[in-house]
Amino acid sequence: MDIIENSDEYQNLVEALSKEVADAIIETLKAYSVPESVVEEVKGELAFNICSVIDGGKDVSSNGHNYTPNMAFLDDESENLHCSVHGTFTKDYIYDFIAE
Repeated sequence: MDIIENSDEYQNLVEALSKEVADAIIETLKAYSVPESVVEEVKGELAFNICSVIDGGKDVSSNGHNYTPNMAFLDDESENLHCSVHGTFTKDYIYDFIAE
């Protein structure tokens, strides 16, 4: 396995993940028959908050230690691991997709 840091492909994957989060939130709210006006009102903030957790906006504690989440993507074919030491920035893309 090769570890590939800060590649253009990594940024493409972060952007794709942001779109998946936005789509899942909207689909779930609609599946529960949440009125369209409420969906429009809350989808951006909800998606941003979830992406902030993914991005490591808040440390996670376990057994007395603090950890910062950091997303990586494993290529199923090559087993290359795409990552960034700077973390993900899904929240930076979320409003691009939430308005669609």
